[in-house]
Amino acid sequence: MADVTCGSLDQKLLDMEGIWIQSDQPCSDHEIFLCEKVTYCCKTIYCRLVPDPDTGTDTDTDTDSQTSSDTSTVSECQTGNTTIEWHPNPPSDYDCGPGCKQVVFEEPNTIVGYDVKGNYIAYASLNDPVGQARIVDLQSNCTAEVVHPEFDVEQSGFGWPNIDGERVVFRATKYAEVTISELFLIDILTGDWQRHLTNESPPNPFYSYRQLGLQGNIVAFFRKDDDGANGQAFYYSLVDNSMTTISSPDKELWGMTISGDYVVWTDNQWGSADGPNADIYAHRISAGVTWNLSDDPAGQFAPRIDGTKVVWTDLRHSGGSYTEQGTWDHADIFMYDFTAEQLTEITNQDWLQLYPDIEGDRIVWQDSRDCFQPNNTYDWSNIHIWMYDLSTGQEHQITSQGGSQTEARIDGGRVFFLAAHPDGYYAIFMQDLAALGL
Repeated sequence: MADVTCGSLDQKLLDMEGIWIQSDQPCSDHEIFLCEKVTYCCKTIYCRLVPDPDTGTDTDTDTDSQTSSDTSTVSECQTGNTTIEWHPNPPSDYDCGPGCKQVVFEEPNTIVGYDVKGNYIAYASLNDPVGQARIVDLQSNCTAEVVHPEFDVEQSGFGWPNIDGERVVFRATKYAEVTISELFLIDILTGDWQRHLTNESPPNPFYSYRQLGLQGNIVAFFRKDDDGANGQAFYYSLVDNSMTTISSPDKELWGMTISGDYVVWTDNQWGSADGPNADIYAHRISAGVTWNLSDDPAGQFAPRIDGTKVVWTDLRHSGGSYTEQGTWDHADIFMYDFTAEQLTEITNQDWLQLYPDIEGDRIVWQDSRDCFQPNNTYDWSNIHIWMYDLSTGQEHQITSQGGSQTEARIDGGRVFFLAAHPDGYYAIFMQDLAALGL
């Protein structure tokens, strides 16, 4: 062991109490969070010896108990309920950079949608016999498959997860002679299920549900009409078990998101996915009113909301419609503040900036500026995650790994995204913004 001397290692870190040692192996569990901020300085791993919280003495690295620097096992998997069975995640040997680690392990399945809040990620995957839903406990680094005791795993599918605190809402579909879709809510800590969130008993076999949103005691969702074509938006109150209609019928709707008093979504005014226009609609729960936020001839879609601020992808500068993918000049990020009643253009660049998310003053999105054809929606060569800080007016690149990082989410100072693992499957990764000095 020796004190570290490395010109590129921040001197303030070197001056911290404790000894820095050089290692060819990952740091021990006790040191992993500190190591994330300085991993691979000068192409070498450095671990900081800190006083052991139990003994007050320095903790040495033990090669027999070392784990990957991008995997943190804080505690054992949860126990105590019979409907959720947790399993520890495997270690990952993929280094995605300082403060970055793999948090979802799905080889060889395909992740088709996810949501994150606090300690949990809920996501849906394909390549099972049917679509399945899973929950990841970020604190214990464990994963559980969601299986309702009355649903046969081989003949049922769960999708469109949305999470708020320790509760997750899913769409469950039972594939039999008559396919039936229902909405379910599960309490992660107790394993208790609540079903039939739509006041339909027995469920209508001609209805299907998608694009769910959960906030407190409100579940927002889209429901396909009896003919299986277009549908309407609703929300369900978990307090009084009532269902409220919030959109006109015969619409092609998607992108549901909810925060506080507002529900927002994408509404195709022409009533089908083939229509040339899509707009962002909002519903204020307390006032019971619905209105168009983005009445522009071009397309606006993929909204995300936090508090009173909603962001979306906007094509008003592109010269193309939503359905004309591959021909957009560029796509930009716009924001509307319900409190200020103000529309703000966040980006206006000659490339694609898509699928934003927002938390507080931070907006993240997937950015195609480094792609070979940065205006082509089918070019996924080098898509990266970028962030804009409303408080500073500064833009920051969050990911720079090879390949593409997409579908960004931000929560608790962490940015989550989908990326290809070197072994050939897609996984979800988490980037700690503090490790980037943000």
